[in-house]
Parts: sequence; structure tokens; C-alpha cells
Amino acid sequence: MHWASAVIEFATTEVEWRPQLEGGRYALEVYLPEGYHKTHAARYLIGHSDGIAAVVVDQSAHQGGWVSIGQYSFDPEGDNFLKLSNATGEAMSDLVVVFDAARWSYLGPFSEGGNQPVEGDSNLSS
Repeated sequence: MHWASAVIEFATTEVEWRPQLEGGRYALEVYLPEGYHKTHAARYLIGHSDGIAAVVVDQSAHQGGWVSIGQYSFDPEGDNFLKLSNATGEAMSDLVVVFDAARWSYLGPFSEGGNQPVEGDSNLSS
């Protein structure tokens, strides 16, 4: 587990996960531990078979558990990744971005165009 102070722009810390996946559809989740004065605007970038999705998660709303950031199709030859930086756009210097574990859970065969970022506390684009 790692954390970094949230900054308005110009990230000073970035974590990137590069999973080695078989082709198919996966549920993607991130782990958010208890404690810390966490950001309200952690911006995760997900590289998947249809491009890149951006999901904003209010980390402060989650204490000690796995949080879904959507379901995506991944190509084994594609540019599959998950990125998170400490650039949140928040001016409050006492907030932190928490970088911990991520997991991809296989759901079934590859399906083109069927990516489903989470809804609710997330802002999405693909």
C-alpha cells in the first residue's frame, strides 16, 4: 500500500498496473484500506480493448474493501493497464490518494463494445 498527497494538477506520483490477461471480459476492482483522509476524486484510467475509460472514485466513501470500477473486455495483445495518479484537482492539501491492490476477475469470453464502467460515484468517458 502506498499513498501520496492529492494535488490540483501535475501529478507527482503515478502507479500503473500492467496485467497479463487472457482475452475476455473482466470485472475490475481496486482495494481501499481503512483509515487515511482520502480524496473525493481519485481518477483511474483503464486501458481496454475499446480504448481508455476514466473512472473517478470517491475514495473517502470506501473503508476497507474492494470497489468495482467496471467491467471491460481485454485483448491479450492489447495495451491493457490501470493507472492512478495523485492529480485530483482538489485544493485541500490534507487529502491523500491511496494506491493499493487491483484485481481483474474473469467473467467470460471477449465481447467487443460491451464495456461497462461503474455508475454512481464515478464519472466516465471512453
